[in-house]
Amino acid sequence: MKRTIHKGCCGCTLGEKVFTDLDFADDIALLAGMLEILLLALVVMNEEPAPLGLQINWSKTKIQQIGNPPSTENAVAVCNTNVKFVESFVYLGSAQHRNGTSDTEIRR
Repeated sequence: MKRTIHKGCCGCTLGEKVFTDLDFADDIALLAGMLEILLLALVVMNEEPAPLGLQINWSKTKIQQIGNPPSTENAVAVCNTNVKFVESFVYLGSAQHRNGTSDTEIRR
């Protein structure tokens, strides 16, 4: 992940802190301020572990845009695979919605 973050230059700034990713076991959430940077980070993340025989499970990979306006695209191509945009998903047992609130998780 350190090489992916460094080469992909991804991250989101909150105050003086930069948050690049959330990791737990084999679950990773990459954070980026722009879609182009996120796509670059995904390409790097796909290439870095390849010599070790590791690969991204593209069927489980999703992109979520937080805030407005929502993307008009349904999916983008990354490493010859279409990665879908989603309104919400469950990460580590908690529902994450693109509006950034916890309403979805509370209702769930």
